[in-house]
Order: sequence, then structure tokens, then C-alpha cells
Amino acid sequence: DDEAFGNAVVDTYKKLIQTSYTLAQNNPEYWIDTIVRRYADGRDLRTKIIEKMNAVSGEKIKYTINALFSGSRIELIITNSSFANVNIE
Repeated sequence: DDEAFGNAVVDTYKKLIQTSYTLAQNNPEYWIDTIVRRYADGRDLRTKIIEKMNAVSGEKIKYTINALFSGSRIELIITNSSFANVNIE
């Protein structure tokens, strides 16, 4: 069924991102970039990123993609407590 397929796709992409992220952490350039972004830009987009990514449901992803395709304006807010709060107009 379409929902099971969609969930499998989301799970596959999450695993791919997690693997890529884990491999990137073995590269010194990753850590240099992390430190620069955190202290120069004042942004911390990497702390607990896997936990935050896994907290985003397939339904939230589908809702956001549908909004993008419908021509809506989307504002993505990244906070310490939530990876993706999406406001759609």
C-alpha cells in the first residue's frame, strides 16, 4: 500500500542521512566546520541532529512536501526542542 511504501522511503532516507552523518564525524573537516558555524555564526545545527531527525514523522514530511508543491510559503524553524516546526501560509 502507498502509506507503507512512503514510510519505507522515509525510513530509508533517515538511515542514509544517519550513516552519512556518522561517517562525516570521522573527518576533521567536519569538526572544524562544526566549530566555525557554532561560534562564528552562532548556530548549532548538529547537536543531537539524529534524535531530532528521527522525531520528525513521515506525516510531517508529507505535509511539508505537499505544501511546497502547492506553492505555499514555508518557514522552517529549528530550535533546541524540535527539529522541524513548520509554518505554512
